[in-house]
Amino acid sequence: MSQGVDRMTENREIVERRRQEIAKEKEQSKVLGLSHKIGDDYWVHTLTGGRQIKVFEDRRKKDEVIFEGIK
Repeated sequence: MSQGVDRMTENREIVERRRQEIAKEKEQSKVLGLSHKIGDDYWVHTLTGGRQIKVFEDRRKKDEVIFEGIK
């Protein structure tokens, strides 16, 4: 019996740790600013922590293409 309880406690800890990681990732990927120059075909999204990504519209698929790591 005690082995089953230990596993349940371990699983709860794993789930709680993952919830915290997800909350942290969500906080770090909030968009703080958008910029767009007339004539450019992309938007630059500035995220929390200074990270920037370029977002292009793919007109053929009506979708967005995202490039990370610009600066």
